[in-house]
Amino acid sequence: MGQSNMEGRGAIDARDRAADPRVFVFTASNHWTSLSSRLHDSEPRAGAGPGLAFGKLMAAQNTNVCIGLVPCAAGASELKRWEQGGDLYSNAVSRARAAMRDGVLSGILWHQGEQDSMYETNALT
Repeated sequence: MGQSNMEGRGAIDARDRAADPRVFVFTASNHWTSLSSRLHDSEPRAGAGPGLAFGKLMAAQNTNVCIGLVPCAAGASELKRWEQGGDLYSNAVSRARAAMRDGVLSGILWHQGEQDSMYETNALT
């Protein structure tokens, strides 16, 4: 399928489609909704990724809390866009702050691909 990132590119099977009533996703329009199979509905190629499995596992480990996931992935993005001052960094901080109106930020999942390794000049900067 090509790239694999936090947006998810994995095939979605029946187990992935089973919603957990305590796992929610913060949508692109900054609203909470129940999470079933995809974190990134705005990405047409999106499928199952690590965020979905993580959210369900965290909910299973602590049955006294709800888990909210705030997806900010941008496939094929360069690391410099995620540095302080970069557009993707600013978006992620803004979304996290908006989501924290309803809860507590307890952790960050980070998975960076190899976009910067495609060209030596990018890898060296």
